[in-house]
Amino acid sequence: MSGARLPAVAVIPDELYVERAADRQLAAAILGMGRPPYVLDPRQMGKTNLLLHARRRLESDDLRFVYVDLSVRVASDADFYRRVLHLASTSHPDLFTGSAVEAFGQAAAGMDPSAAFQALIVERLDAWPGRLAIVLDEVDGLTGLPFSDSVFAFIRSIFFTRETVLALKRLTFVLAGVAEPSQLIRDKSISPFNIGQKIFLRDFSAEQVGELVGRAALPFGPEVVDRIIYWTSGNPRLTWDIASELDQMDEAGEALSVGAVDDAVERLFLVSYDRPPIDHIRTLVEYDPALRNAVAALRRSSDLTDAQRTALYLAGIATRTPSDVQPAFRSRIVDRAMTERWLAELEQSAAHLLGDAQVAFQKRRFSAAISGYRDYFAGRTLTATDRVDVIRLGVAQLEEGLAAEALMSFELAGTLGGDPMDPSFLAWTGRAKRLLGRLQEAEQDFRAILASVNRGRHRVAALVGIARIAAAEPDRVVEARSLALEAVAALEEPSMGSGDDPSLRDQRNALELAASLTEGQERVALLRRAIELQGAPPSLRALAMLADASAEQSRAELDRIVDTFITAAADDLAPAQLGPAGAVIRRGLGPEAFNGAVEALAHSAGLSRDGVLAAVFDGLVGANATDDALLIGREAMDRVSDAELARHIGRTLILRQSDFDAGLAGSYLDSVARNGGALVRNDYLALVSVGAGASRGDDGGRLNARLLATSQRLSKPTDPLLRQSFLLVRYVQILAATRSGDYEAAQALSADARLLVDEIRAAPEPDLPASVVDGVVDFLDRLPSVHSPQTPVRNQFRTIGRNEVVTVEYRDGSRVTAKFKALRQDVSQGACVVVERQDQSA
Repeated sequence: MSGARLPAVAVIPDELYVERAADRQLAAAILGMGRPPYVLDPRQMGKTNLLLHARRRLESDDLRFVYVDLSVRVASDADFYRRVLHLASTSHPDLFTGSAVEAFGQAAAGMDPSAAFQALIVERLDAWPGRLAIVLDEVDGLTGLPFSDSVFAFIRSIFFTRETVLALKRLTFVLAGVAEPSQLIRDKSISPFNIGQKIFLRDFSAEQVGELVGRAALPFGPEVVDRIIYWTSGNPRLTWDIASELDQMDEAGEALSVGAVDDAVERLFLVSYDRPPIDHIRTLVEYDPALRNAVAALRRSSDLTDAQRTALYLAGIATRTPSDVQPAFRSRIVDRAMTERWLAELEQSAAHLLGDAQVAFQKRRFSAAISGYRDYFAGRTLTATDRVDVIRLGVAQLEEGLAAEALMSFELAGTLGGDPMDPSFLAWTGRAKRLLGRLQEAEQDFRAILASVNRGRHRVAALVGIARIAAAEPDRVVEARSLALEAVAALEEPSMGSGDDPSLRDQRNALELAASLTEGQERVALLRRAIELQGAPPSLRALAMLADASAEQSRAELDRIVDTFITAAADDLAPAQLGPAGAVIRRGLGPEAFNGAVEALAHSAGLSRDGVLAAVFDGLVGANATDDALLIGREAMDRVSDAELARHIGRTLILRQSDFDAGLAGSYLDSVARNGGALVRNDYLALVSVGAGASRGDDGGRLNARLLATSQRLSKPTDPLLRQSFLLVRYVQILAATRSGDYEAAQALSADARLLVDEIRAAPEPDLPASVVDGVVDFLDRLPSVHSPQTPVRNQFRTIGRNEVVTVEYRDGSRVTAKFKALRQDVSQGACVVVERQDQSA
């Protein structure tokens, strides 16, 4: 034998390809340039090979194809059109030159991306008399993205614009996927995608299985072919894999028989269930309770709804039949993979996941509750019975500081039924919106509560919520104090419950809020009452406020704060609690006592010292305690070992302080150089601040060299928004290079900066303000030109002797110390920069 006759390939070669009715239907639809064909079938049925075969068979000088795999995600509609044009220019450079993408970017800067794309396509079609087919495979990868509706609506509009733009009659789109056409456009205010011509891929008939065996010259007798069909019912992927396995068995000298087919099926598909398409089908059933119920109904031969029929068909589980005919399992292999025992195990496992999440929530282990609920909800079709647990997920997320995710959970719960004006629901949504800065919406939710209830904890929560919003506005402080005191008065109602009830935490905070808006003995009295009401252990924030309100801080009060800091915060490491308390400890007892308390809390809570320091710092920043945040943050920068936390503290301090601190800037650059995780937008802003402060002076010169070395190691991100902000890094690099006298490097960097400017101006979602971008462009326009072909030495010193000993830093962060003459070439080529000069001669 010469090798496998049915190799394990993704793209089936023409000599082995077996055509079905769908091939003829697709060819007719493409050649006719009429309604766009839509190949709708489960996965692993051969949709991609159908599309690729059509391209091989039909493509000519008169008909060109552009194939786009949408399983590769794009970030925006502009990126989608840009990718189509890029693939078009790659496939057909004679029609779509490499400048097509650039031309699109320029046009899209001044108009809607779809209009820019259409104009460019029409321009190409006007210049070329042929026809164009744009094939969009795996359209499910696009559905659900924020911009998908606009893309599919545009494709729909193309087929109506043909009457006025005649060139578009020579353009068609071909779509393929699992989503129904009605699911492509979710916004019901937009016309649905109802123009597609559905094409279904049928399983192989017995004759087609025989054709495949004949094309591959496989030595299978009729009984072997019949047994393959017995198991697969003609499913192309299953048939191919079993035939390929039997081919290898024949190569090894094994006899082929009905029993050999059964053994191959068992071995391939029914032992570990980890082979396509069975692994994919079982995963769908595992994570979708609605699909699981449909499978159970199919197994019981129960009546199926139209939705269940469609779901079973598109999952590759059941046959597609008229509504008056009961579907059957797609094949015996699928039937054997969907046993009743396995379905029961899935139901039991799902129940355990839900139970564990609910217990974790009740015990206030919110992180575990979030993880459990996410696992339980993954892939499920949620119903009204899930509403309470979705709300609990949102509450847990809110307690963990994930306000944006919490609000999404609450909004999801709102779609599952229930009264959207329910006070308890509004209390949670209002709190989430307030934390997200959506203050007007939050106040509307809180005022809706006040309008519907006259007493109870929900009214107190609403009063506290509005008071906190009002307290942030100078002209509403009096109103905030009045609302907070009204909430305090409501705490005396018998219906409020006991002081250690976790659900009353927000209400008890009314006392702290009222205290923060009063002065003198009234503040002290409110705080003492808050501590008394809260039981043991009391709020760290209240203790810290009381210590600050007292004329003198007694050692007993300070020791109580330390004890509470170490023990009470172990279960709930809330920065808002730790920050003020940490500042009181640091001011009252000194840095050693503060560091000891941090170490003790980290030990008792099983946390890292760095994490506790970061939480204290974040609490002070959140409370706008600037002086304390600067003091503790600056000390923390020298203590934390986690580069990401150090960078977080450093950038926060740099962006908040008014005076430039070269030492802090250097420590921050060290944390960036340590590569402690991906940089965020504020890192780029911090680098700009460092760049502004790094001057030509001695210390500034060294800092400028470090800034250049650090920024050069940063790679351009792929995230569209963060990529826009990377323009700030390029600005810093150019600024540092010009200060070092390296105008050639500055000019080279400016070329990339201008490309980033073009991207930003073409982006549908601008991140940097236009004024910032214009300012960078103005800076680039004023760059000095290169004065000589010689590359200037990249260092901060005017002259360096050949035999002087210097230390240079390379782009990977490594340092080398040697005589300057040995390093001059690397320095002049920009591979490294001089960071230290020892002034020694040999």
